Amino acid sequence: MTAMSTVVANLDESGYGALIQTPSLHPGMFSVLMPWVSGIDIKMRMCKFSRTAHIFALARDHGSGEVISQSKIQYKMTGTDQENLQRGLEKVLRILAAAEAEEIGTHHRNGKKINVTRLSSCEFEKFVKEESGRAFDADLFGTPDG
Repeated sequence: MTAMSTVVANLDESGYGALIQTPSLHPGMFSVLMPWVSGIDIKMRMCKFSRTAHIFALARDHGSGEVISQSKIQYKMTGTDQENLQRGLEKVLRILAAAEAEEIGTHHRNGKKINVTRLSSCEFEKFVKEESGRAFDADLFGTPDG
């Protein structure tokens, strides 16, 4: 079952924003979503599967896109959409810390993660700011034709 929160769904009262959801993932889906850093890293992440919670922000967006080919789509994210996703990601990271998660990370390709129990509040705030402030690469979906 998926749980959902609307805590950042309507901050500016426009009806746009981000929903926070916790999907139900089986090991195969989990392995596909994890960033590939190295063989040993994915092995360690898979060993922690049974103790891993996934939370994501899903935005109601203003942007639009088009299908370029069978293997490529193009999507233009508006600045407001990007801000909504960033607010959603910030809230997700704070929810995980408040739930006393030992380790927190994102699905970003660099695989950055932190051990919350070993960080000062300043280090945690820096991580949240960096990860939630990252620009989303919304124009690179699919694979190039060729």
